[in-house]
Amino acid sequence: MSRKGENEKSGFWNGKRVLVTGAAGFIGSHLCEKLVLSGSRVSAFIRYNSANSYGLLEGLNNDILSNIEIISGDILD
Repeated sequence: MSRKGENEKSGFWNGKRVLVTGAAGFIGSHLCEKLVLSGSRVSAFIRYNSANSYGLLEGLNNDILSNIEIISGDILD
């Protein structure tokens, strides 16, 4: 575990590719943010909606959001 003030990118998740399902929700959006800060390459799978909304991912800082690949669809397909 890293302590506060240490470089977030020096840990286990650095460089790993991660798929987060349910990324538009509360927990998923925060998980995506933390993974990006830890150096992961994040793909966020969100349920397609006609409003083309990214849910709570839209509230993330643009520097974080630009490092997330967002995939819209239905997990049942």
